Amino acid sequence: MKATRFYTLLALLLMAGGVKTQAQEYVPMIQEGNEWYTLDAIVCKDTEGHYNTLVNWLSGDTLINEVRYTKVMETLNGEGTPYQVALLREEDGKVWETYNGNSEILLYDFTANVGDSLVCGYGDYFVLDSISIEQIGGVDRKKFWFGLEYDFTGEPYAMETWIEGIGSVHGLLFPLNPKLLDVESNEEFTLVCYTEDGELLYHNTRFVSCMTSTEIEDAG
Repeated sequence: MKATRFYTLLALLLMAGGVKTQAQEYVPMIQEGNEWYTLDAIVCKDTEGHYNTLVNWLSGDTLINEVRYTKVMETLNGEGTPYQVALLREEDGKVWETYNGNSEILLYDFTANVGDSLVCGYGDYFVLDSISIEQIGGVDRKKFWFGLEYDFTGEPYAMETWIEGIGSVHGLLFPLNPKLLDVESNEEFTLVCYTEDGELLYHNTRFVSCMTSTEIEDAG
């Protein structure tokens, strides 16, 4: 999957050399007002092949065993009654997920360094190949690259990318899943849009809009 073309010279040097870097200030992910729009290409919405869009947002918190979690709500295509799909907590640059508070898994580790081998979510071990810096929403954010390669023009792309404060390019709850391939090869989940307090900060430009995720723009 190709990454955006907006890179600074510093970011490209870091990509090539694997140099460790830090954003100016850590950007937290678990904040009220954040919203994720994720293409769900597992089950078609209708017979015409229109896929569902999972809309996730954070709504309130709950205390379980003296640990405070934030509720992750979801609807399909922004319709129907919202339902809770997970509980998240964030501490020292790491994001943890649970469903009932009895056990939790590490979902993201934004403290990782280049060369670290990570297992997050329900995926396998992956090596962090590189970290770059990209300004999104007027804020410098770390960008984590797994399975990093370069196309014939020298532009980087990766099997998996995390963006600090946003999460995986496969969606909030789907980091480091080895089954997630390119959309033309029946990709299961793809982050289409991310907003903060209604402001669009991330838009996968392969898609026309956040809620029309089957309308892929002509790359040619």
